[in-house]
Amino acid sequence: MHPALTKLNRYVKYPALYQKNHGSEGYLLILRSVDILRDLRVFYNWVNDPGLQANWYPGQNNRRLNRHYQLFLETENRQSFLIEKSNKPIFQFDIFEMHFHELYYRVPTTSGDCILNYFIPNKENITADLKPAISLQLDYFFSFSGCRRLWLPVPEQHLNLFDIFVEIGFKYKTTYAARQQRYVLFFLKRTDYLRQKDKELNNSDTE
Repeated sequence: MHPALTKLNRYVKYPALYQKNHGSEGYLLILRSVDILRDLRVFYNWVNDPGLQANWYPGQNNRRLNRHYQLFLETENRQSFLIEKSNKPIFQFDIFEMHFHELYYRVPTTSGDCILNYFIPNKENITADLKPAISLQLDYFFSFSGCRRLWLPVPEQHLNLFDIFVEIGFKYKTTYAARQQRYVLFFLKRTDYLRQKDKELNNSDTE
């Protein structure tokens, strides 16, 4: 099983997997596994909002959405994560091994490569909230040495997200078409992310 995608006991309240206190801004960010009983109603509301930004499309079908999360939470090498800001759900990320995705046959991959899918609901402060949320997810994912690289397909019309992902450290790889949609494909290596985090930490220590 992929080390970052370990399953938890589904009959208990899921604990935080990772968290960071943004004391100066007055909020706490928490990363935890999706809990179907607690979270599906939130996701139903998100997918019925035309302002939702996502790089996969379950449609406005509650049954299909439920099947999706059941699959991710019950099978190996896939996991669904939720980001909460002061106990309020703000973003949802799926991470799964590359061989489950159509890109597996299109780009060179190695063991430990994964794909990131996202639900970014319609909100005013996307830029301010998304960067620390993605960083929290990456801190958790890359804390495991077996997680070598994360791939991120972004629909071309999500131009507002490109600069955020690049600022975090993602690099452009290529563009491709799938399901009558064009995507821009980014990637981030564990070694590059940890090097960037160390550089940011050293810079903050010298200020």
